[in-house]
Amino acid sequence: MNVRVIPSYDFDGYPDGINKRSFQAGVEASVPDHFAELLIAKKAAVRAKKQKSPDSE
Repeated sequence: MNVRVIPSYDFDGYPDGINKRSFQAGVEASVPDHFAELLIAKKAAVRAKKQKSPDSE
């Protein structure tokens, strides 16, 4: 399952363990659960807040 995170700073990473990917500070990205937990633990990213859907109003 993928999780949306917002990186705290620019860096390159390997979310799937194979392919290199660049992350930019403040730009939301979708990554696998295990990679998200690692980024959050290292304070490299925060979990993105869920947005309200327009239909819920």
